[in-house]
Amino acid sequence: MEPQKKPIQLTETEQQSLENYIQQFRDVLPRYINLCKAMEQILREMTKPISPEIIIQTRPKGIASYTEKILRKWPKYSSPLTQITDLAGGRIITASKSEVPGICAQIEKYFTIDWDNSLDLAKRHGISEFGYRSVHYVLSLTEDVLKSFHLSGYEDCLPDPCNPMKIEVQIRTLLEHCWSVFQHDRAYKGSLAIPPEWQREIAAQAATLESIDQTFQKIGTQLDSYYTHFDAYLSETGIQSEINICKLLIKNIGATSDTTLKLGRLAATLGEWQLVIDTLQPWLNNHSSEDKNTPDIYHTLGLAHVHLNNSIEGLKYLDWACTRAPNHPKFLLSYAKACRHSDPSKSKEYFARAFSSDPSHPEALFYHLLETTRAETSLHHAERMNPVINQAVELCKHYVRLNIDRPLIYFTMGFLLLFQKHYLLSLEAFAQGILSSPSAHYCDRALEELDRLSGLAPQIDGYHWLKLLIVAGRYTRFPSPDHLNAVKQLASNSLPAFDKTTIQPDTRVLFLVGPQGELPKSDDYDSLLQDGLKHFKGVVICGGTRQGISLLAGNLGQKYPDLFTMAYIPASVPSEVELDRDIHRYKSVQKTKGSSFSPLEPLQAWIDLLTLGVNISQIRLLGLNGDDHALAQYHIALALGCRVGLLEGSGGTASRLLGDANWKNTAGLTALPAPDWTTLLHFAGLPSSVPNPPVNFNLEEVAKQYHENHVKNNPITDKSRQPWHLLGDDFKNSNRAAAADIMAKLHAFGFTVNRGLFHQKITEFTDEEVEKLAEWEHGRWNDERLAGGWTNGPVKDVDKKIHPDLIAWHKLPDSVKKYDRDQVKLIPSILYGLGYVISR
Repeated sequence: MEPQKKPIQLTETEQQSLENYIQQFRDVLPRYINLCKAMEQILREMTKPISPEIIIQTRPKGIASYTEKILRKWPKYSSPLTQITDLAGGRIITASKSEVPGICAQIEKYFTIDWDNSLDLAKRHGISEFGYRSVHYVLSLTEDVLKSFHLSGYEDCLPDPCNPMKIEVQIRTLLEHCWSVFQHDRAYKGSLAIPPEWQREIAAQAATLESIDQTFQKIGTQLDSYYTHFDAYLSETGIQSEINICKLLIKNIGATSDTTLKLGRLAATLGEWQLVIDTLQPWLNNHSSEDKNTPDIYHTLGLAHVHLNNSIEGLKYLDWACTRAPNHPKFLLSYAKACRHSDPSKSKEYFARAFSSDPSHPEALFYHLLETTRAETSLHHAERMNPVINQAVELCKHYVRLNIDRPLIYFTMGFLLLFQKHYLLSLEAFAQGILSSPSAHYCDRALEELDRLSGLAPQIDGYHWLKLLIVAGRYTRFPSPDHLNAVKQLASNSLPAFDKTTIQPDTRVLFLVGPQGELPKSDDYDSLLQDGLKHFKGVVICGGTRQGISLLAGNLGQKYPDLFTMAYIPASVPSEVELDRDIHRYKSVQKTKGSSFSPLEPLQAWIDLLTLGVNISQIRLLGLNGDDHALAQYHIALALGCRVGLLEGSGGTASRLLGDANWKNTAGLTALPAPDWTTLLHFAGLPSSVPNPPVNFNLEEVAKQYHENHVKNNPITDKSRQPWHLLGDDFKNSNRAAAADIMAKLHAFGFTVNRGLFHQKITEFTDEEVEKLAEWEHGRWNDERLAGGWTNGPVKDVDKKIHPDLIAWHKLPDSVKKYDRDQVKLIPSILYGLGYVISR
């Protein structure tokens, strides 16, 4: 039970005093109404740069409320008009806590604050308490404020000796506002004490509301970051499209800070630094520096000047960004990097400030480790920082899942893992960084930072791997003469045994990757490779040992003398490893500087191939099973833009990669149905020696015949079975590819095509020949669909590129095999109609 309070009883004198208090308030109420109008305009204008969605509410205290407050506190007030500070009240309701500091700064900048009666209720709660946590200011207007906001007619709102004209302004989030309606406005201000069980329920819900508020704050921060870094995961075409949209918006409706900053960021992503300056500088010249985006605009403009070698101007803007946001790690880091050469001591100071402002910030931590390890010429400090690095790596992964600034985050994560000596994981992160880079300057920056660690290279086994990977990846992603020269500088001292007379830009190259040790006994991969590569003409690169996948590569070299098999091996090979020294099995062996097998060998092979001018489109990687070193080769090839075919169901890291959410949608990654030698054959590539079609071979007409026959025999209607004139280009091209492959099919099985030798003509194939040609055609179709991004699935879905028939020939139902059989049966009549005959 609540203790009984003595009922309020007023004497006649007290009653007269109360009536006087009420009348005094009636007399001054118009001034408070006017004060509320003025404050609403000022607060709305003042908070607009922070967020236009902020809710502003103002109102004077009602006479009844004023009277009740006096009575409840009786006889506390001897002069209510000067003692009560909330005769006028205002609310600033925000979506998120992140907006509150900026609003507080604005209020403290413009108004006279009664600090004795102002408070931050969050500080009044203990660590185990929840509830009403908004910020309250008691403030007064000044003439300067009215002039600043160009307000007239509000002079009666200013304080005077008889009336301080104060207004209490509360800053709260939407959820805090909900809390205040129930707890503060009803329970706290209510005339009746609420039951204890309701108090407990309200307290429980307060904890829930605070938790939700914190969650919204977290999500809001992440969404802001997501928006800020939208440019990092758009394609180059997508970025250019967004640039054009921004330009049109600015031209037609004017420049807002959001659109201007977005255009500047997009241009910066593509390295179009002059466009950054041309966009941001005019906006700064014509708009208030109070805008919420001004620090970011200063920062982006500063980066542009630095990249255009105008470091004095660039540092000026970067310094302004740091001044406006003194604890912003990204701004501090940019300033530190920009003055590295001109003012090393200042650079170290800002790197230290960035780390101090947020030690969990991955990039700030990286630069702290970079500067410390370079100064100490040792990795000991990084080893002591392992727990912090682990947290930063997890934060990087979180940012990656949110698609936030992927290239920068991947490279930063790669460096952090490098400091931990997790070299294969570091290589994977660098590979993803290359893949996600929309312009070369991300790779340039990573290469520059890696070079700063060159003094520590003897202590970092993965240093040379990453150097080769970035240099090769930068060239394949962003080809230029300078990038090619950088590749050539890393080529082997004596290039492999083949030279440009043996290998041309269109020479097919196949990396064969799999287990280094014993192969699974359950699968006959040796036979599969020998069948699938019997028509392959080109270079096969593998490990050069008598074990695992290298043994199978040697078998290929021995069986097919025209195949150029070569190996990359370390200078020092472990004693337990048996090298394959048979020149009939491996035609060439190239040594690296490595002390054991590592990613250095395949990376050096890539560098040498690029140096020799091999076109990346002619290179394939075929993988089956494999350990972590094989996985590294898969990552390398994908980062360099190579098509990677992994045998489905082969296990090991091949299966792991195909199911990895971070990789499975990567362009070029292909799940090859196994065992299917014809799909493997087309994936690896047919020899260039296949005879050309006859001169009067009308590819379009033959493709049309193929399609019409398919539709006639398969009346089910979908997008792939429309009349030719309605058929989409994707399916037209598929029929054209089938028509163009006629000569390759026939050549592979020993047929010849001639004109006029009618007595030798074949009018139809035998059942056995139809089966072989149909199996070949299915393998060709499999590879064509897989290269186009199709995947296997239980139900055909043209829009999602899913097809149930993307499987090995022997697994197809006979009803599906009939499609391919019917198609190859048309070949004799098609060629005969052109005046050609087939002979055995």
